[in-house]
Amino acid sequence: MPDRFDDKPLRCSFCGREKPKQIRELIAGPGVHICADCVNLCNQILEGKQQRSREAEAVPDASEERLEKLIDMSRSLGDPEYDYIILGEGNTSAGADDGRESGSFYVKASGTSLRGIDEDGFVRVSREKARELLSADSLTDEQVAEGLIAASIDADG
Repeated sequence: MPDRFDDKPLRCSFCGREKPKQIRELIAGPGVHICADCVNLCNQILEGKQQRSREAEAVPDASEERLEKLIDMSRSLGDPEYDYIILGEGNTSAGADDGRESGSFYVKASGTSLRGIDEDGFVRVSREKARELLSADSLTDEQVAEGLIAASIDADG
């Protein structure tokens, strides 16, 4: 039975699930509704962003030096004079720390050309969180996307 007078069922504005068939409760806002599952997902995203910001602030100076070396190497590999790669594409990565189990690494962001790459062309990734993602038996595209975001240490990654 719909909760409104116009006989239209209420739906979560984010996931589209219907009350009461698919969800029990909706929180109403001006022109929108959100279910508890979507609220939980939002909280996880915000908590993860705060954690990644804290981790990024704790980055040791050695990682910045490693990133600079990775940038130099990537630009060299992307130089058309050497003809190492096609259209400036390719992937490069390097450890951001001393290779600790719980450490991190830099990886070139998709769609970034090696030739003129700078620090914004790399994402710092948690080894531990990347391993957790890789060890999963089966993941949906949404779970992969969420896992990649969670593995990023960069606050804006």
